[in-house]
Order: sequence, then C-alpha cells, then structure tokens
Amino acid sequence: RCGWCSSLPHGAAPVLRLLGALGVFCVLSWCGLQKALWYCRRVDCLAAWQSALREGERQLCDLGIQTPEWLDWMQKQKTLGAFAEQCRAGLERSGSFSAAWRTALTQAEFPLDKDELWVLESLSDVIGRCDSASQRAALRSAQDRLELYACRAGEEKRRLGKMWSVLGLSAGALAVVLLY
Repeated sequence: RCGWCSSLPHGAAPVLRLLGALGVFCVLSWCGLQKALWYCRRVDCLAAWQSALREGERQLCDLGIQTPEWLDWMQKQKTLGAFAEQCRAGLERSGSFSAAWRTALTQAEFPLDKDELWVLESLSDVIGRCDSASQRAALRSAQDRLELYACRAGEEKRRLGKMWSVLGLSAGALAVVLLY
C-alpha cells in the first residue's frame, strides 16, 4: 500500500477507485456526447439560416423592407439572435453592411463548416448593395446551397452522431473496466 492509502479508513481505497473510475467514465462519455451534440446543433443552425434567408427574400425583395429591419427579425430567432444583434451594432457603427456581416460571421460561433460559412459570407457583397432581382438571386442561390449542406449534415448527424455517442460511452466503460 502506498503512503496516503495507509492513512485512509479500512475499505475507503476501493470506494475511491470506484469513484475515480466513474469520474473517468463520465468525462469520456461526456466528450463523445458533446461531439454528437455538435452535429445536432449544426443541423439546427443550417435550418435556422435557411429560414432566415427565405424571410430575407420575402422582406428585402417582395416587401421592400430595409436590411436593418430584416436583422431585427433575425434578432428574435434563437439560433441567429446574437449574430443579428452583433451585425446590427456593427452596421450602426461603421455604416457598412458588408463589413458588419463579415465581422459578425467571423465572431459568431456557429457549428458550421467553412464551406457553409462561405455561402453566408458571400451574401455580404449583395445584400443592401444590389437591386432586388440580384438580391433575390443571391438569396435563392444561398438557400439552394444550404439545402444541399443541410441534407449532408443530416446524414452526418445520423451516422457520425451515433458513432461519437457510442464511442464515448464505450471508451468510458472500457476505462472503468481497466481502472477498477
């Protein structure tokens, strides 16, 4: 027995080993489940952006509403609210929608791939700077590309989300067996 173990009451060392093993199990399981949750958040984020772009097309192109009002609508959306608030504040500071949009996208912590973010970033050159027909074309093109990404993300969520969940739980269980 090691030095600190000899000072423990009789029977405490196995309990500490068990608690340690359970702690390792929980940490490894949590890591796997967090990775699986990332895939779920990505699918939700893509759906929120698709909805926002449809609403943007309606407001900006059909109703002729200005960009700040569209950002106000986006602020009320759970997933995009912080982004829209940051973009609106940047627009008020700089007066440049393009710069505010890009900065807000860079600072946002969306669970999206770089290609998905690029689609959104490309809108900064069109929204509020071009005529209604050009904005509509850009918004529809972005919607179409995000639809393809959303289908792919849904498949990855089903396949990889399950894999990461099982991997985390399995690694945790293996650690318990090895440590206990």
